[in-house]
Amino acid sequence: MHANTFVPTARSCTATIAGSAQARHRRPGAALQRVGRALGIVTMFVMALIAAPMAVQARSAATPFLTAAELDLAHFLPSPPTPTSAKTKAEIAELLVLQSRRRPERVERAKADAEEGIVRFWPTVSTTVAPDLSATAQQFFDAVLATEGAIVDPVKILYARPRPHMTNPRVKPVVRRSTTGAWPSGHAASGWLMAIVLADMLPEHRQALFERADDYAESRLVAGIHHRSDVIVGRQAGALIALALQRNPEFLKQQAMVRTELRTKLNLPN
Repeated sequence: MHANTFVPTARSCTATIAGSAQARHRRPGAALQRVGRALGIVTMFVMALIAAPMAVQARSAATPFLTAAELDLAHFLPSPPTPTSAKTKAEIAELLVLQSRRRPERVERAKADAEEGIVRFWPTVSTTVAPDLSATAQQFFDAVLATEGAIVDPVKILYARPRPHMTNPRVKPVVRRSTTGAWPSGHAASGWLMAIVLADMLPEHRQALFERADDYAESRLVAGIHHRSDVIVGRQAGALIALALQRNPEFLKQQAMVRTELRTKLNLPN
């Protein structure tokens, strides 16, 4: 927030209303208009106070297994190329070539892959389109995804690498134009993390899961929303998170229960 930005407080709003009330004797019509505007400010302020914790609550519905305090990716990942570097220019050129060669069916898959979570990986291990999981299993996978966000998002903020379309308007994303940091790719990280977690429980599908994770990460390039190096480092981030989770007792306990459910559902021996 800028230093000169005015944020209405309850006191300032009350003072505005009081001043308007005093002026009522001089110009009743104008005073009523000022009171109405002041009440509108109060209403918006109160609504913001109510909405803020609700938004935070929605984002934190799933509790992550780890936090950035336990795994700081800044200690393990390299810094991104600068926007004017030869590396970034080459990556933009690659995206423009990919953009010129987009095929409708691949674009549709890239759009679908904007969604994160097990739903984009379930068809790799099952003939059913969507998983029919217990609440416990769904909460487990939600917590895995929340862990990726809790650990990757601070690094995105730290490096704040601009998205490709932000540095070159010729790049035309086919998904929502995010302006959050591009480094590393959160989708590539969550995809590799999901593949590793699933492969640990379903080793029979390990190869197919990692191929799907690669394709899922590639969707971010097809979509025009990430540079190649964002995706590469995102994969590394996902692997680091997966490794850290192997030392988390709560994760291991829940994973063991979900493993039994998945293998039973897929008619695999436990």
